[in-house]
Amino acid sequence: HAQQLIQAGEYEEAQAILSPLFHDPPVTWEPWFWMGTAFLGAGQLEQADQYFLSGLARNDKVPQLWIQRALVAQQQGSFQLAVHELRQAEALQPDLPHIHLNMGYAYERLGNNRLANQYFRRFLQLTEGQPEFFSTRKKLLASLTSITKTQASTTGTPLSLRGER
Repeated sequence: HAQQLIQAGEYEEAQAILSPLFHDPPVTWEPWFWMGTAFLGAGQLEQADQYFLSGLARNDKVPQLWIQRALVAQQQGSFQLAVHELRQAEALQPDLPHIHLNMGYAYERLGNNRLANQYFRRFLQLTEGQPEFFSTRKKLLASLTSITKTQASTTGTPLSLRGER
């Protein structure tokens, strides 16, 4: 039920439903993941990170926990830390689309368009034909297309996805 509330953007309600699970700290990583995700959605980054760390203390082989920690780092403007956390997830499960999308965003913010392009391309490859990613793909492709057109018109040469800075 908490997962549905989180997906609906009802983060405080999800926290209220999950809260009783923490009277005796859960042994498995899942409750920590979902409570952290509820805090992340509510913008409570420090609390979210603490829950993700507790989840990792229980099982550090769950790439989704590393991805969520990377999202916290990105929202805090710590893009190098986000890359580090995403590399942990990538080592565990290299073909998760969210890893590649967020690596692209992090490298873009770090000013490394070459690596950003590589990760964005891989994300697009991994998500082709998957309806749950259509909206994200559309936004990413529109962004890539407008940047490419702008840079091509100023340089006079076509560019692949994004030009180097």
